[in-house]
Amino acid sequence: MKVPSQDNPYAFLACFLSPWKDAKTIETLAEEIDRGKVHWESLLHMANVHLCTPLWLVRLRKDGLLPFLPPDLRRYLESLHEANVARNQALRKATRELLSKLNESNVPAILLKGAASFCDDLYEDVGARMMVDIDVLVKPQHSELVRDRLLELGYHEEPDGFGESVGCFDSYAPHHLPPFRKPGTPAVIEAHIRPSRGQAGRVLPLDVVWRHSQVKTWEGLSPLVLAPSYRLLHHTAHALVPFGQFVGSTVSLAQLAEFAYLVARYGSALNWSEWFRRGASQGLGRQFRVYLNLAHELMAMPLPLEVTRVCWARRHVARVSVAANYRACLYGHQNPPASLVERGKWLGIGIYVLLHRCLTRPLWVWHNLCYKKGLRSVPFRLFHLFRFFVRRRANKSRLGRKAPRNTGKKMAFLLTPRHLWGRRQDVPVPGAQPGR
Repeated sequence: MKVPSQDNPYAFLACFLSPWKDAKTIETLAEEIDRGKVHWESLLHMANVHLCTPLWLVRLRKDGLLPFLPPDLRRYLESLHEANVARNQALRKATRELLSKLNESNVPAILLKGAASFCDDLYEDVGARMMVDIDVLVKPQHSELVRDRLLELGYHEEPDGFGESVGCFDSYAPHHLPPFRKPGTPAVIEAHIRPSRGQAGRVLPLDVVWRHSQVKTWEGLSPLVLAPSYRLLHHTAHALVPFGQFVGSTVSLAQLAEFAYLVARYGSALNWSEWFRRGASQGLGRQFRVYLNLAHELMAMPLPLEVTRVCWARRHVARVSVAANYRACLYGHQNPPASLVERGKWLGIGIYVLLHRCLTRPLWVWHNLCYKKGLRSVPFRLFHLFRFFVRRRANKSRLGRKAPRNTGKKMAFLLTPRHLWGRRQDVPVPGAQPGR
């Protein structure tokens, strides 16, 4: 596995997170650290933004690299990991409590995403994965019963923004009940009635999910989880589609690492042909291929023979990788590359990322926010597509009088000569947001 340049913290951190590293790669990383050339601030910022800091510690510990870290950074990572262990223990307890309650009512439930990793100990460390909530899938006819059981357990229902779309779009109607939070605990439960919405939901329809679930034995309970191929399929669609992650070049390293861990654990049981066929059937063939190449290029994951390789995938790998570094640079958490030529390349890719988002966003909206089957709904979809763009607040900043000036400031920052960086330390970075 080739260790990437430190001018690319996104790829460099992905190398640390990879479960596919060989002994030579670990030795190279140790040499880089020992020479004192690692810019830890940039890596820590990237890990925190991508919610993979505890996993970073777990991998450093497993690879024997933790003693090479600066003492203050090591203490920070260990304290954050300990806090995440306590949080995940509380979430595991809440999951057991919920499953027991649903079993009493004969309500089947499938554990999704992070909750599913409890059952197979995917990371072999309870504190490795950062979780926002517990996702369970129940049948639509059981939704009200599940709501009642959650209220009995002391959860409070929180409002969300999905209610206004009920009855408007087949594929954008709510796919889960409002979040339920238990006061005094970190437990938040989302009871899904569909795996996802939009294209991601059509990749894995409800009947397919229930047909391809399997029973796991976990702490005296028998929860359902998706079969490995369909679990990987659900993960991929969720990591790339719902919030336009592929379109906006915001692919999460925590999600990419989980993809690699799932392949490492279930490689021989995965049906790659089915995985790709279902994604391509909903117009996501390019996204799925790029995701595979991201895991291969950044984490040395072996590519499956069943999915054909394409030359253009590397272009998107570069777009996603450099976009993350570009944002970190503009927010002041990372210095631009030392070479003027490299900074010029960054600027060019930044323009490419902007153009790609602007040109592909309408198609994403067409298939997700404004999707309803049948030709008669085309005018309806066109109207809501137009309404979506007209009402976007971001258009005011993009099209207002200040937009050219802000763009010019960002370009000037990236092209500032290295010897002038010290003079800019107290100057706010254009586009940066306080507290981020």
